[in-house]
Formats: sequence, structure tokens, C-alpha cells
Amino acid sequence: MPGTILGGRLRLRTSGRGGDRFLAAPLLDLPAVGMVAAGHTVAGLAIMVGMLPVGVAAAAVTWSWVNREEREAPADQAARLGGGDPGAR
Repeated sequence: MPGTILGGRLRLRTSGRGGDRFLAAPLLDLPAVGMVAAGHTVAGLAIMVGMLPVGVAAAAVTWSWVNREEREAPADQAARLGGGDPGAR
């Protein structure tokens, strides 16, 4: 059954894919903050640099989602106007 989390595949919409990456980025940096706090500055910074692609991926997914929404907006608006009052055109 699509949409189940356990034992199935969950396919998020584009907004969800961008959102989960923005939420995951700070959580992935928590171990790095712990390393820096423990005095292992270089190791902590290495972890943070290694997690930078997560932020880049979040920005890229969000940007593509916004662009697709902008492209589809005129078609959606035309479809709504086409089915309504002819004087509204």
C-alpha cells in the first residue's frame, strides 16, 4: 500500500522533500557540535563540512519546487477561468 512508512515506500511531495532536508540538516550537525564542545574542533568542523551537501540539496529541491509552481500557476488559473463565467475572461 503506497504511503505506508513501515514495510512500504513513502513518496513525499516536493514540498515535503525540501522540508525534510531542512529539518535533517541541523539534526545531522548535533554530533559535530558535541565534538567541538568536547575539544575535538577539527573533527567537529570536518563533520559540519561533510553535511553541507544536505543543505545544498534542500535548497535545490526547494528551488525546483518553487519554479515548477510558478510554471504551473498560469495553466491552473486558465483552467479555473475556463470553467467559470464567460464574462470573467
